[in-house]
Amino acid sequence: MASIDSITSSDFLKALTRTQTDLNITIGELRPLTEELYDKTLEVLYDCFLNDDPLTVGLGQKWSQTYKDVWIGAFKDNLSFVLVNKENGDVMGVRLIKGLKRGTREGSMNVDEFEPGPLKELVRILQRGYELSRFFERFDAMEAFQFWGLCVPKKYRQRGIATLMIQSAIKLIENLGFQSFYIRGGASNNYSKKIYENLGFEILAEIEYDTYTVDGEHILKGKTGDNKSMKEYMLYKTLDKHQ
Repeated sequence: MASIDSITSSDFLKALTRTQTDLNITIGELRPLTEELYDKTLEVLYDCFLNDDPLTVGLGQKWSQTYKDVWIGAFKDNLSFVLVNKENGDVMGVRLIKGLKRGTREGSMNVDEFEPGPLKELVRILQRGYELSRFFERFDAMEAFQFWGLCVPKKYRQRGIATLMIQSAIKLIENLGFQSFYIRGGASNNYSKKIYENLGFEILAEIEYDTYTVDGEHILKGKTGDNKSMKEYMLYKTLDKHQ
């Protein structure tokens, strides 16, 4: 595969199907996040992020059309997938992926485009993490796969699905034909950080919630529970050409 931009929907589906087989996934079916799955996926994201994500909860972000549009914007990169329960059609896991190019902002979002409020501050801290990681300054890469959102509904947790979704995403990229690639990811909670680190991701930067300030104000201090920081990660893989 020449570049992220050259991935077609057919390429993606074939690679995802192969990934299901390679990893012997029987708990559910990996499916591309296409438009007919948007509503179910948004319901899962609502449950995960509005209730459990320390940044979203700590900043007081509520469900809104603008917030929803941010998620849908990520869907439209057509690099994301879900794990579906074949018996009842439930979305059991979500792995959002975006293409990141040298010179772009965090997820192509510009904090100045948002009205004052929790969402603006959420974008600001994500952008700050990206800046601190100095990803493209550190590594000789023109593009990267950005792991942008990971979610498992409460009823399907404690089954290893979150780890499986990250493993599937890595294998998917391999199956797309990339002989070498960079993945950039971020984690705002303890559980996600543990998964990234167990899978060999390198820590690039960390923002401690209690000391993070905006205009001198500690806007997250004491609001994130047991989750004390957000970390930025990187994984580089190069494959044997005979694989």
